[in-house]
Amino acid sequence: MTWNGCLREQVKTKGFHAESKDAEYDAYVLDEDAEDRLMDAMEPEMAKGGIIVDFHSCEFFPERWFDLVLVLRANNTVLYDRLAKRYDAVLCAASVAGRAWYLAQPAWLLVC
Repeated sequence: MTWNGCLREQVKTKGFHAESKDAEYDAYVLDEDAEDRLMDAMEPEMAKGGIIVDFHSCEFFPERWFDLVLVLRANNTVLYDRLAKRYDAVLCAASVAGRAWYLAQPAWLLVC
């Protein structure tokens, strides 16, 4: 399996999600079973190396897959405008609010 494009699209088109959808955000739910299936499908490609993974969460990815992790930050106004082109208003507001919470945390809390 080749992982072209956005991981979100792969989850959607390849069925790596739970049967249910989050009605409020009109988004697919990535439950534990779906995460396991996604990781199993990604493993052969990730083992080759040289893959960039762009996703909003990292807790279920195996650490051995990554040599470098980057956290990108953006001005919330710029970010909201960018997200509004891809998502509805409810999801945009939640996404920006989550990022605002992240930015308000002390650095020691964000280091795992």
